[in-house]
Amino acid sequence: MLTVRRIIAVACFTLASASVGSAEDLNGDAAAGRRLAEGTCQTCHQIDRTQAPVEGGGPAWTAIANMPSTTHLSLAVFLQSSHRNMPNLILAPREIDDLAAYILSLKDGAAKP
Repeated sequence: MLTVRRIIAVACFTLASASVGSAEDLNGDAAAGRRLAEGTCQTCHQIDRTQAPVEGGGPAWTAIANMPSTTHLSLAVFLQSSHRNMPNLILAPREIDDLAAYILSLKDGAAKP
């Protein structure tokens, strides 16, 4: 019985590691994320501090970046989930990492892309 539990634990860990990727992958490319945001997201979101707020749009990304709960993982999960007020975006894993890196770069005190 203990052996079966170990096999299941190893299998779960392996699957989780494969879906998350390496630490390098988690960093993403903030500049690429910004380009993607400019082409896909800025009609509904204020994607940086210089853009005017979008009336009736989604939350400003600087506000999202500065929420205590915002991490790369929380952004990745959010960007893979459908939401009532958002279009159903289908993003590649690299695009998710890049958008997450860009949003996190908007955090107060973060290095800018």
